[in-house]
Amino acid sequence: MKTKALSIIITIGLFLLSGISIAQETAPVQNEPTLDQVKEQLQTKDQLKETKQEFKASLSEEQIAILENKELNKEEKKSAFAETLTEEQRQMIQERKEIHTGEKQEIEHKQKAKEQKRMQVREQGREKMKDQTREQLREKTREQLKEQTKEQVKEQTREQVKEQAKEGIREQRKDQLRENAIDVKTNAKSNVTTN
Repeated sequence: MKTKALSIIITIGLFLLSGISIAQETAPVQNEPTLDQVKEQLQTKDQLKETKQEFKASLSEEQIAILENKELNKEEKKSAFAETLTEEQRQMIQERKEIHTGEKQEIEHKQKAKEQKRMQVREQGREKMKDQTREQLREKTREQLKEQTKEQVKEQTREQVKEQAKEGIREQRKDQLRENAIDVKTNAKSNVTTN
C-alpha cells in the first residue's frame, strides 16, 4: 500500500516537473519587428506625411478660413469643407485612406500571424509535455514492474529455499529413522544371538 502511494506521489511530482521544463523549453514568440518591417513602417509614415503636406499646400484661402472659423462646430466645419473640395483634393484624401487601410490590414495580418505562432508554440508545448508525461509514466511503470518482479523472485526464492530446507530436514530425519531402525534391528539380533 505504501509503495502505491509513493509511486502516485512520484508520478505527480514528475508530471509537475515536466510541465515546468516544457514551459522553459518553448521558444518565446518574436515581438520585436524586423529591420524590413521597420523600413516599411517608416516608408508608410513618410508617404502619409507627403500626402498630408501636399494636401495642405493645395488648400485655398476659403478652405483655410473654414477650418480656422471658431464659430462653426466640428460637424459644420466638416460639411462646409467637404463642399469646397476639388477633385484633386478628393483624390489625395482617397490615397491617404488607402495608405491607412493598407497599413491597418498589414497590422491586422501581422497580429493574426503572431497569434497563430503563439497558438502553434503552445500546442507544440502541450504535445511535448504529453509525450514526456507518457514516456515518464511508461518508464515509471517499467521500474515498478521490475521492482515487483524482483520482489516476487526474491519471495519465490525464499519459499523454495524454505521448502528445500524442510525437505532436506525431512530426508535427514527419514535417514536417521532408517539408521535407528537398522541399529535397533541389529541390536535386537545381537541380543537374541547372545541370549
